[in-house]
Amino acid sequence: PDSSAFLRDVMKLDKSEVKEHIYIIDTRAARDPTVKVVMTIFAVKEGQKLDPTIGLNEFASAVIGARLLLEGGCVPLDLVAEICACVEGTIPFRTNQWAENLYSN
Repeated sequence: PDSSAFLRDVMKLDKSEVKEHIYIIDTRAARDPTVKVVMTIFAVKEGQKLDPTIGLNEFASAVIGARLLLEGGCVPLDLVAEICACVEGTIPFRTNQWAENLYSN
């Protein structure tokens, strides 16, 4: 299926930005319980801007994956949340506060 069908109510291209591929999270996104879970895991807020350097692709993948997995009703939400957390953990180029705390003690 076309990925835009899973994302059109969640995020939209921010045409006011000079840089390409900047998306803004729709203010109605959290109305969908599945999307709300993904937003919570990714610490994404309504109206927040996302780009590929801060997790846009991973967030979009998690929303699409969560919706597809829950669509059939055979995967429970708690397992979908765990999968989304794994996807969130793959966001590159950021400091790992958990590892830093582990090694500092």
